[in-house]
Amino acid sequence: LASVEEPSVAGRSGLKPAPAAASAPGLQPNPALANGGLPQDASGDAALLGWYLAVVRGSSGVEDLPERVEVIALQLGIRPNERYCSFEARVCLHDPESGCCEADAGIFSVGRLGGSWRLRGGDEPDIFCRLEARPGELTVTHGPIHRSVPLSALASCPWSPEERVPRQAVEAHWRRWGVDEVT
Repeated sequence: LASVEEPSVAGRSGLKPAPAAASAPGLQPNPALANGGLPQDASGDAALLGWYLAVVRGSSGVEDLPERVEVIALQLGIRPNERYCSFEARVCLHDPESGCCEADAGIFSVGRLGGSWRLRGGDEPDIFCRLEARPGELTVTHGPIHRSVPLSALASCPWSPEERVPRQAVEAHWRRWGVDEVT
C-alpha cells in the first residue's frame, strides 16, 4: 500500500531490521471505506465485516524514534443480536525519516482479546471496541478495556472479508513493523 512506508533500520545500531516484504500479501483496503469515512452503500455495518491490519500513529516522546505506532489486527463480525470483535495491538517506536523501528515496552501492547464493537460517527468516525478476557484467560488487565480505531486508519489498511484469521498476512504485518516476537 503506497501510503505506508516500509520501516527499516538503516544507520541505527541495536534495532531489528524489518523485512522488505509487503505487510499483507494479496490484501487490499476495504472498498466500502474508499471515501475514508462511513460506508456509503446500503449494506451499512455489514460492509465493515472482516479482518483489518491497521496502523495508528502517535507521538512517542522519544527523540530518535518520535512516533509510537500501534500495529493492529482487528476482526469485526456480526452474529444474531451481537457485534463481536477480536483485537490485538503490538506497539513499536518509529522514525519516519529513516524508517528505523524497534518494539516498544510490552505495557503498551494489548494481547488478543475478544469483545463487542460499534461504529461511532461524528467528525472523525471510529470503531469503538469493548474488550475483555474470557473466564480462565490470563491477562495483564482486569475488567474491560476500551479501544477505538479511527475509520480513516481502517480505510487505508489491508483488509480480508473472510471470517477466519488471515494468519500469514497477520504474521507478515507483525514482521513488517518488527513486533513479530512480542508476546
